[in-house]
Amino acid sequence: MWRLNALAGVLWVLSSTSWAQDVLYRAQQPVELGAARTEVALRSSAGAGEAGLSAWKGRRPLALALSGIWALEAPAVGYRLYLNLPPGVQPDDSDPGYLGDVSFYGAPDHFDAQRAKTVAFLLDETLVRLRNAGRLARLPTLTLIPVAVEEQGRKPRIEEVSIVETPH
Repeated sequence: MWRLNALAGVLWVLSSTSWAQDVLYRAQQPVELGAARTEVALRSSAGAGEAGLSAWKGRRPLALALSGIWALEAPAVGYRLYLNLPPGVQPDDSDPGYLGDVSFYGAPDHFDAQRAKTVAFLLDETLVRLRNAGRLARLPTLTLIPVAVEEQGRKPRIEEVSIVETPH
C-alpha cells in the first residue's frame, strides 16, 4: 500500500508548483522518441549530492517521473524503460535496470502544461538490483526502446524526465 501512496505523492508533487526542490536529476531538454533506441542522460540538481545514485541513502523513496507525454498522433507501440542500461545491450524485462513500459494511449496531440500526462516509476527495487549488478552509476541514464517498429511522423515526445524524492 505504501508504494501506491508514494506514487500518488509523486503525481501530486509534479502537479503542484513547488516540486522543483524534490528533483534530484533531470534531462536537460525534452525527449523526442522514434523507431530506434533513445538514450537520455540525466543531470544532477542541487539536492542529488556529489556521489549521486551510487551512494543514495535518502529518507524518502525515489521515483522516475515522465511528465508532458504527448504525440501528434498516438504511436501504436509502447516503449520499454531501462535505467543505466549499458550501450549496445539488447535487454529484456529481466534486466536489472528494467522499470516498465510507457504507452502513449490517451496522450494529447499537443503539449498542454495544465493537463500534462504524467507517469512515475518507483525506483527502490530497481536501485537495489542495479547496485547488486554493479550498474549504479553516479549520473543515471534512461533508455527507451520501442517494443515494435513504429510508423514515422507520429513524433512521440516527453517534455520532462526527472528523478524525484517522493513526499511519503
